[in-house]
Amino acid sequence: MEPTGRQYEWASRYLCESFWFQRYGQPQAQHVSDVLRWAHALSEEGLGVPPLGMLADIGHLAVRHVASERSAASTCDPRRLPSGLLRRYEDYVLGRLWSDRDFERAVAAVSSCEASRIPASVAFLVHRVCARSGVAGVDINPAILKRLRAQPVNALLATGWDALDSAAAMPEITDQYRRMVEGFPELGRVLSPADLFELEHHTALSGFSQRLALRQTLELIDRIGSRLRSWSPRADIRPGSIATLASAASRYPTGGLSSLANRGSIESLLQSQLIFMDTTRDDRPDLFDIKWVRDELLYYSRDDSHFLRPRVTYAFVLSTDLVSTRMHYAGAGAQGILLVLASVVLAIRQLLQVMTRVSLRVVIFCERSGMSENTLADEQELLDQLLRADRSGGSGETGGTVQLHSADRRQIDAVCAECSEAGRLRVLQIGRRDRPEMSRSADAMHWTVTPEGPVVRGGVSPPEGRTAAEGDVWASWAEAVLAFLEQPV
Repeated sequence: MEPTGRQYEWASRYLCESFWFQRYGQPQAQHVSDVLRWAHALSEEGLGVPPLGMLADIGHLAVRHVASERSAASTCDPRRLPSGLLRRYEDYVLGRLWSDRDFERAVAAVSSCEASRIPASVAFLVHRVCARSGVAGVDINPAILKRLRAQPVNALLATGWDALDSAAAMPEITDQYRRMVEGFPELGRVLSPADLFELEHHTALSGFSQRLALRQTLELIDRIGSRLRSWSPRADIRPGSIATLASAASRYPTGGLSSLANRGSIESLLQSQLIFMDTTRDDRPDLFDIKWVRDELLYYSRDDSHFLRPRVTYAFVLSTDLVSTRMHYAGAGAQGILLVLASVVLAIRQLLQVMTRVSLRVVIFCERSGMSENTLADEQELLDQLLRADRSGGSGETGGTVQLHSADRRQIDAVCAECSEAGRLRVLQIGRRDRPEMSRSADAMHWTVTPEGPVVRGGVSPPEGRTAAEGDVWASWAEAVLAFLEQPV
């Protein structure tokens, strides 16, 4: 919709005035176009545009236009804002951003983007920093920003300066700086783990619905994971192990001193750790003794050959009928399909963290009916984003540790049969309807997804001492994950 003359006048004044409250130096013509591009990216996404001075400060930190902390000394005249507001903004907001570890990770993620995608990444970063501190910004028609970008930069800056020279700053500008100053000290973290995940995996530029599903799934992973009890792999009573593929051995050391650990014998101690000994003082333990008691000394560790590691494959099969779980479950406050994806990702992360002494392979199948279209294509894309780091890398025919496929039942059975012949296999079938045939297999488990939680069938009975979760949907999903993880291998 084309903006009216009054809308254009108000928005242009808001944008041009707020430029002059930039604290990292005076507004420069070569950077004004970048700031307007970031603002345009926000408005096109339907997000509020914060004062351009605030957008410029955070954006310049994100793209490393600021060379040093001392360059924050600005010559802009702050007399049109309440006394001390900009000074507190420098101390509480910019000072913290400069040294915040999460923000530094976000800056590295932005710099790793393609040049054409950097404006959108910066816009997303600024939006998340502002939103977490309570700054909603102002809704501005993208057509207004498009017209402003076409005007000479010096004319825009002069318009804002002339407006400030004759009157105080607009109340909307003052209010948002005050909200930022008051909300920033209360933040536990400048950016949430979900924000960092989206930036580092470059999913911040995906469609709104996919981004929303990704963010909700990450929250569900944390929520179910908080109910997960500690566990350890259960050893199978059957003796012997099956050698791994020779082509995969190049991914692991084949014996010898390969890494460092904080446990080991005195013969494996790094000689450099002896520097912590202090023979001049006898009245108290020296630093070497303290580190030894705390298990902080470093030792050489040996890595067994990859040929001696048993091969273990975990297969997750998502049935086609899970499409019917794309509905809101009131007890969990989320869609059933997102609970399934969160549980699968949580189980895989636990396996990758604990199953370090085996040659682990994880295969995820999104089942489809024959040659028909993959009905779980959106879920497969979401899993690809969540597990991208574990799917990349590797060598030989196995690729990464985690593999993701779309296959029909015949192909799934063929792959599972091949994995069962080459090593140990554990299968988890997840669907909307119960499958009695799964209960007859000791190597397979089936989850029937219900609004109250998954109904677990099949597999080997869990160890004694487990209590079933009743009335708590989060504990129900956590217990189902543990029931699968604790299957003997």
